[in-house]
Amino acid sequence: MVARVVGRERPGLGRHESREGQDRVDSLAMPERGGPTTQSGIFYQNSIAALYVGRLCDPRERPRRDQVTRVRVEAPEEVDDIVVTYADGHTDWIQAKEKLEASGEVWEKHWQAFERQRWTAEFSDRDGLVLVTGAVDGVYLELREIAGRADGSPDAEEWRHRLNKSHVALIERIRPCLSPSRRDDAALHALLSRLRVEISPLEQIERDQTPLWMPASSADKHVLFSLLRDKAGGRARYRKTFLAPELRSELKEHDGIGIVEAIEGVTSYRSTIERQFSRIEVPGTALSGNIAELFLWPKLRSMDLVKRRILFEEDDLLEEAGEDADLRTFPERCGSRAVIVAAAGFGKSVLLHALAYHRARSAWLPAHVPLVELAESKLPVLDFLLEHVNRRLAVDVPWLHYCENGSALLLFDGLDELDQAARTRVLDRIKEFSSRFSEVPWLLTVRDAGALNAPLNPPILTLEVLDQEGISAMCEAYLKAARSGLRGREVGDKLALSPELSRLARIPLFLTLLLSQAIQHPSDPLPRRRSDLLEGYIETVFDTESRRPPLSLHTTRDDLREAAERLAFAILDKATIDIPERDARKVLRVTGQADPEIVVNDLVACGLVRRSEHRLSFAFPILQEYLAGCYLAERHPEQVLSRFEGAISRPWAQALQFSLERHSSPDEVIRELLEREDDAFSTMLRAVGRCIANGAKVSSETRKAVGDRLLVVWASDEGKIGEQAGHLIANGFASPLPDQARRNLEEGRGLQHGGAEMIVAARDDELTRIILRWILDPKRDISHHYHLHGWQPAVDRIASEALGYFVTRARSPRTRGEEADALAHLIRDLSPERIAESARAEFVADEGLPDPVRLAVHLLGQSTLPESCAEMVDRIFRAPAPGEGRLPHGFFTAQDSLWRLPLPGSRWRLYVSDDSIHADRRRWLLSGISEFRVREDALREVQSLQVDSSEQMARAVLMMRANLHDRGAMEQLLTQFASMPADDLCVCVELLSKYRAGDVIERGLRCLAHGRTDVDGRLSAAHALSAVMRYEVELSGLSGGATLGPTSWHPAASEVARVIWEWSKEAEELSLIRMRLLTAAAEMRHPAAMSPLRRELDSWLDRLPSCTFVSEIERFDHENSIEAALRVLAASELRLSPAKLKAWAMRGSYNLCNEAIRLLSVNDSGDEALSCLLELYHVIMDRYLKGLLLERSERLAQRLGVRIVRDDDGHLVRSGPLPHRPGADRQAR
Repeated sequence: MVARVVGRERPGLGRHESREGQDRVDSLAMPERGGPTTQSGIFYQNSIAALYVGRLCDPRERPRRDQVTRVRVEAPEEVDDIVVTYADGHTDWIQAKEKLEASGEVWEKHWQAFERQRWTAEFSDRDGLVLVTGAVDGVYLELREIAGRADGSPDAEEWRHRLNKSHVALIERIRPCLSPSRRDDAALHALLSRLRVEISPLEQIERDQTPLWMPASSADKHVLFSLLRDKAGGRARYRKTFLAPELRSELKEHDGIGIVEAIEGVTSYRSTIERQFSRIEVPGTALSGNIAELFLWPKLRSMDLVKRRILFEEDDLLEEAGEDADLRTFPERCGSRAVIVAAAGFGKSVLLHALAYHRARSAWLPAHVPLVELAESKLPVLDFLLEHVNRRLAVDVPWLHYCENGSALLLFDGLDELDQAARTRVLDRIKEFSSRFSEVPWLLTVRDAGALNAPLNPPILTLEVLDQEGISAMCEAYLKAARSGLRGREVGDKLALSPELSRLARIPLFLTLLLSQAIQHPSDPLPRRRSDLLEGYIETVFDTESRRPPLSLHTTRDDLREAAERLAFAILDKATIDIPERDARKVLRVTGQADPEIVVNDLVACGLVRRSEHRLSFAFPILQEYLAGCYLAERHPEQVLSRFEGAISRPWAQALQFSLERHSSPDEVIRELLEREDDAFSTMLRAVGRCIANGAKVSSETRKAVGDRLLVVWASDEGKIGEQAGHLIANGFASPLPDQARRNLEEGRGLQHGGAEMIVAARDDELTRIILRWILDPKRDISHHYHLHGWQPAVDRIASEALGYFVTRARSPRTRGEEADALAHLIRDLSPERIAESARAEFVADEGLPDPVRLAVHLLGQSTLPESCAEMVDRIFRAPAPGEGRLPHGFFTAQDSLWRLPLPGSRWRLYVSDDSIHADRRRWLLSGISEFRVREDALREVQSLQVDSSEQMARAVLMMRANLHDRGAMEQLLTQFASMPADDLCVCVELLSKYRAGDVIERGLRCLAHGRTDVDGRLSAAHALSAVMRYEVELSGLSGGATLGPTSWHPAASEVARVIWEWSKEAEELSLIRMRLLTAAAEMRHPAAMSPLRRELDSWLDRLPSCTFVSEIERFDHENSIEAALRVLAASELRLSPAKLKAWAMRGSYNLCNEAIRLLSVNDSGDEALSCLLELYHVIMDRYLKGLLLERSERLAQRLGVRIVRDDDGHLVRSGPLPHRPGADRQAR
């Protein structure tokens, strides 16, 4: 049968229908409970599935009862072949049988499955049971008629009267198959009335149904059908759920097949979106261009971030580094929903515009939704799309259709632009929409995660500041678009003149404004303060006569400036970001200036203000805040003090910062603020410090008073608050550096939390020398000082001297091997161009230096090392190991040196093939080639290796080849999955990430599921599989370590979760092994894993204090496993209570305590969690943990609106609500 179906010619066979495709179906399909048992039956079942999958990806509108929204193959249900869900919410449970004898065991199981499915709790009155068969048989013709008459009869009695003798006879063959309680006529009627029988021979499917069920596309319909049949077969093994946008995207990107958009209104809408968001413009400047050329996709990072309110844009938002995210792959690879948090100027709105433009021609249909407009419309989200978006763009998009099949992509912009009441209403609407349309992806932007005052609980992504590479790329793009004679390097040199300017340039908006001024006035120095930069931009906007062509305004510059400030203050006082144009004219009318309508038109014409549907807003929110601050400082300076005390949340915090910077006599205001009681987190002190750092003109006495207080915070707190105080000292109080800060740094204190920035900012070479000499004292262990991190730029200023210090320390008889290794890394971090060649030559000639140190000095010089270095490299590779399983000191310095010697490839092959060198070292050398050769060259080198016959090295070579994308090597490794050591198995499973296309992962999973019975092997495989299913895994070596990149979940994820879950059931209860396996299954979202994992954790909470560990490593291993379980539970509905987390914090060592504290302050933590944090601060003595507790308490207290102070004993206690925010009464009214 298989040969006949595959081999004969028939309509529909094309380039996608091949023996390979059928082999994939044969190898992957696994008969489930009641499923097909022959390859011919599998092929038929896949053909039926392909019809529904084709209907799924057809964008044409149909009645909602016929509109397919999802298809699952080999579902974990009673009727398990195919499960189809429709737009109206009903589901069809389909059994597809090419043949089914009307008697025997298979017949009985078939009806038992239908019966169980019919009476499951999830089966609704609208759901249906479907039997599709390829057999044109009298039995099924009669069964179809029986079912049809049951559906048309209101009760069993009428139904029985409508049956003939043959019908009754067939029913009597069905009745014994059912459970005794459901054999009566009423139960039979209830079952068969929900049954639909379809008779579809394979030939008919391919000839007649394929043209009707396949959507119009760039491929022949029979070719598309064949491809979808292959996909259904390939994914059936893992019970794949097909969704429309994902499938259409896969067809386009991987198979080169585009589905034709059949709805005319949607085609017009996509074109409109492309045009609408095709350009980036900086209002009032010559900077503009195509978004595809100018937009630099930013780096985003996921984060565990408590919803907090931020005082100033400069405050750190990313305290815990998470996984990288790339929105170019959203929503396929970044999750389906997320909140983007970033301060003003990071380009949140432009990012959404770019994503809308990028996705305009994709499988998704993007919609940009300004939340201000959504709030004003008072409409639910769907109605807003249908009425507001369609009307505004003059299109007719059937948004209900696109939302129901999950193809809409909503981009919610500007949550923080709403007042608190409006935010709550809008978030409630988004939550309702998300519940109704669970498959629709969306993004939401906000400056402050504290604005998320409704329980959406989406993942949070933060926009990272530009790095040097990003700054250069953005400069080149904008300068090219402006056709400027400037070069990116020239602008970069100007930026480097000021640390403050360099910091500003890392924020895209400010870099854009800097570029605008550099282009407009190429000979002028760039502004060095944020307020100066904004002033310069405003002047550029008002200078309309210099534009090409010139623009004439009817209002003077002074009048425009006054009007802008008054308007900005009026908008801010309403706690919003825009104002109806009628109200704006009222505000301006009281000034007695020119006609308010003319003033408004001029503000819009010059680009400072934007008009949208009779509402006005400033081009950038931070401009509004700056102008409002100017207005307050110049016209109502007496209000700054009273308003400043209540500036706990945006938008007033920024405006008041600007007002203090612009205040004519800020000293008096600052002195009064400092005299008042601050909270436990030094909130007011840090706010004042930020104002001074940003340019507030204060006396030296005031600067010293604030600096001294910040110094106390920095010196006493080892956490994030102390670190922020250190950053403030570095940014505004380092010239000169306070004496106490200097003394602390000279003794190496505070280097890791703000001290490094102080050293760089001080630009004091003598201070740098003193700290270096202190660290390098021979009495002090430096074995862990591999890098200097943040203060490396200060050391590079005296690089030649620093090299001398390092060499002197290396010569000390007290310097041990691991310290020489650290010194080698410190030397290699030095800036080579700042080192005098004479100094370097002196040290490389010193044969008394340890080999790693001499090699490191050599590496600072010429690109090719002299032959004399080869002997040092060889000595290190063959040196005795400093401990079991450890590499010799200086190994990685020697490895890097190897590739700088003449003929490095030949030397490398000799070392890797030399069985007199320990195998572990050879594996490291083997894996290191990818750092020194491009992938193709590295693969050729590895393939040419002739290694000894040891199984370990032979497998290592295969692993390295597989890591370099040698599929044949991966195929060989698959055959060893059942027997290789657990450590190698972990690496090999991670290598599967490189083979997501095809069936390598599927076959690897099959080898693991059936071939590994050992505990170590299962544990290694479970954790590696969990990573491979969710990430792109890039190995950093063959001995462990990897980086994880974003990608879509693999179709096999649910099957992996099931396999790991089955392994966990075989593990001993209340064991560490079982908890680890349950954690891996829970990470993979197995629904049954959470509850037992919670029980395991509860058990360990009682047992951990009494456990005896043979070593700290064993304790670390146990607590690391508990930490992982806590993290997984924290993301589930079974998260631990604050009391339980507090108990974990008190019973675990540092790492476990750290994790428990972190989880106490996650997004939905409340008052009980805050109480636990305050209690822990009292009982925990570790200074680093106390710093973490202080930081987390601050975050949670701000979100809850609770003021925390210190009592006389230094404990954290509540002291009422937070200060009242200006404008709150007006907002409430």
